[in-house]
Amino acid sequence: MCNFAVHFYTCTQLYTKLWACALLSGTLDCISTSVGHLWVSSSISSPSQSALLHDTVEDTDTTFEEIEENFGKVICSVVAEVTDDKSLRKAQRKRLQVETAPKKSKEAKLVKLADKLYNLRDLQSSPPVGWPEKRVQEYFEWAGQVLRGCVGTNAKLEEEIEKVLATRGVSLKSGEGGE
Repeated sequence: MCNFAVHFYTCTQLYTKLWACALLSGTLDCISTSVGHLWVSSSISSPSQSALLHDTVEDTDTTFEEIEENFGKVICSVVAEVTDDKSLRKAQRKRLQVETAPKKSKEAKLVKLADKLYNLRDLQSSPPVGWPEKRVQEYFEWAGQVLRGCVGTNAKLEEEIEKVLATRGVSLKSGEGGE
């Protein structure tokens, strides 16, 4: 069994992200938390591992090589597929997410759905300091555009996302809300 520590999640972030991953895998038996650390077991599903690990590459010094060494090529491939290239400007990264979402693998689409659900719920409950309502609304609209490219991947996640988006008048249905 392989374990990998992810150090940057707060307890609230862990709970929400783990809940989204529970929808992916149907179980959290192989995930345990302890004081600011997340231990991801290699026995949980590939999409669940990838969902928990993709932010690690974006937000820490963790490399794809370390992900592959600890979790193998399959998971590393999915993590790479959903990880933004931080060398690009933010506007370009956001545009690429919208354009590439429909072309992602099923596993990557699952990760995208779970990650955006987490982000949307987080914005709903506690927007970052300094984010005016307009910026939160724009994020919801952009997330809806990205996630439209993932529709048909996981009905449970899509149902939950639709509920959250609806609070801002946005829908996963093409052309409805936010456009």
